[in-house]
Amino acid sequence: MPPINLLDALRVVLFYLFLLLSSAAAAQSTQEAPSIRLLSRPQGDSIILRWAPVDYQTWSLMRQRGVVLERRVAGTDNWKSVTTDRLIAYQKEDFVELTDTDDPNIVAVAQALHGEVVLPTTLPEGPMGMARLKYDEQEQRYFLAALNADLSRKAAVALGWGWTDHTIKRGLPYEYRVRLLPKEQQVGPAITSETVQVRSTDNFPFGPVVGLAAKAGDEKITLSWPEFPNRRRYLGYYLEVSEDGTNFTATTKVPIIKTQAQEEGDLGFTLEVEDLENYLPRHYRLVGVNAFGERSKPGDAIVAMSVDLTPPAPLAALRAEDNHTGGFRLTWDFPKATDLDTRGYVIVRSTDYEGPYHPVNETALDPLTTEFTDPTPIPHLTNYYRVMTFDTAGNHAATVPAMALWEDGTPPAAPTGITGQIDTLGNVFLMWEAGTEPDLRGYRVYVSHARNREFLPVSTEIVRRNFHFDSTRIQVLNEVVHYKVVAIDNNYNASPYSEIITIQRPDRIPPSAALITNYTAAGNTVALNWQRSTSPDLSRQEVWRQDEAQGWHPLDALSVQDAAFLDTSLTSRTTVAYRIRSVDDVGLWTDSPELKINSGVRTSYPNVRNWARTQVQDQLTKKQSEVIKWESPQQDLPTSYQLYLAQPGEQLRPYRKLSADTNQWIIPPNLQSATFAIRTLYATGGRSPLSPLAAPAKK
Repeated sequence: MPPINLLDALRVVLFYLFLLLSSAAAAQSTQEAPSIRLLSRPQGDSIILRWAPVDYQTWSLMRQRGVVLERRVAGTDNWKSVTTDRLIAYQKEDFVELTDTDDPNIVAVAQALHGEVVLPTTLPEGPMGMARLKYDEQEQRYFLAALNADLSRKAAVALGWGWTDHTIKRGLPYEYRVRLLPKEQQVGPAITSETVQVRSTDNFPFGPVVGLAAKAGDEKITLSWPEFPNRRRYLGYYLEVSEDGTNFTATTKVPIIKTQAQEEGDLGFTLEVEDLENYLPRHYRLVGVNAFGERSKPGDAIVAMSVDLTPPAPLAALRAEDNHTGGFRLTWDFPKATDLDTRGYVIVRSTDYEGPYHPVNETALDPLTTEFTDPTPIPHLTNYYRVMTFDTAGNHAATVPAMALWEDGTPPAAPTGITGQIDTLGNVFLMWEAGTEPDLRGYRVYVSHARNREFLPVSTEIVRRNFHFDSTRIQVLNEVVHYKVVAIDNNYNASPYSEIITIQRPDRIPPSAALITNYTAAGNTVALNWQRSTSPDLSRQEVWRQDEAQGWHPLDALSVQDAAFLDTSLTSRTTVAYRIRSVDDVGLWTDSPELKINSGVRTSYPNVRNWARTQVQDQLTKKQSEVIKWESPQQDLPTSYQLYLAQPGEQLRPYRKLSADTNQWIIPPNLQSATFAIRTLYATGGRSPLSPLAAPAKK
């Protein structure tokens, strides 16, 4: 007996998956599935019975003890054994005496029962690995036995899984079951199959396979057939082929089952037949095989042939150029490997790279042609060409599109009539007069935030229409944005720039604040002085005062040039506050920091002495630092100092308050280009005039 090779046995695992599905569908019990499945096949004067264990463990018990096949007339309770002896698997010597050892199904079940195991070169480590190896061996033996029992009735009998009952009365309903013989003194229920009921005269559907169809491919065909009603009849299929329609030959010794064919959902089978000669018709038909190893009559044959679906090699290096007589000349190279079945070429043309393309020549060009002239291309537009190579089977391949440009060095005219506007969200709409040139391709739009700076394109794409949408920021100091437009033709000649259009941004930024720099108070009058706002769109200034009677209220509106105001409407010895409101031309405004004073209180307070900006050296690090030094006033001790700062190009603004005991301040490195001033503040609310400016040293 030849040994079992585990790797070879593994190949049959997929075969048996279909058997499990088929057996489950044939079960006739609604209760929990038993460990032994039973099928019946009526044959008029006899009934064929087939059974099989559902797992290796049950099969192992059946091999040790055997089973009995029991029968009773339907509706009675009297079960009787059909055979006088138990039914059990053949021993080794039984196969030689009782079977045909040339039958491959018989050999397969003999290997499953008694074959030796060929262990792999490298054994798994540990008890779990060896247990897994043993489990795999058992499953492979079981699958091998189950498959071949389905394909051969003799193999099923050799396994002890089949019997034909000839001791029946025709037309009488019988019930059958298979019972596993118990061990001696066994306690507990016996293992019994489900019960099947059958008459010997029952109809057993086993007609030919139906619905075979074919789809042609290149050197192959794809056969397909429906799963229903075929699935109810057959375990597998044999494909037979013939070149004359009379003499058919099976293509395989093993039947085709579900896991061997490509599934299309649950609708049926597909099977590819490859390595065929194209255009040679063949006849194909199917023979079904059921779980009793019986083969059906052949189904209706169909005729199918493979066809040439391989396109020819496309032409290489397609070129297009203006021939200066109103047409375009096309030239190309042959591919390195030219197909012998090339029939000719068709030239197609479009005004768009993506197509659609339309034929130019009415008849195909000769396969040896290397150039073609299109005498009537579409004028003023870019023409795109492709060459389609056709073979004798109608397959075709196309070249990469070649662009044909008219040789034109004359640019279009500059765009005119440009208008535009910006809404409050920053959306820009531009429009201009459309050009009239027939080869006009589109426009490029350029933008700048200053007329004397470089204009940059707003997009890399060419604008195809005579208007364009853009966007810009609103919260910027520049109140205008500038645009100009260039026209582009199909040869990418560019026109001169259009005139610049300047568009006003919606004003969303209030003006910069003014700064009250000095005041004097005497009796019921206060004189104010301030630095004006630097915003260019400043339209007016307003003086506001806060007092106990009215709160904040405007005193007067002044021009943009004013920087002083005299308030003569005060009551002496009252506390008031002032601020200067700067208003721009759209009504946006900003208030200066407020100034609180006591009217009638002296304001001629002294400022610091010896105010100076100088360099000092650290005694430890020897590094130079820039500092501002001063001395406190000799009279009227201050409560604090107010330091002011102005960066280059900016107005002076309050920066930091310093304590009264401070007499110097180190300038940080990032502020060494700034200008500074200081003011002395007093407990009475009075304050000194602003000191001289301490500017950075010139370098």
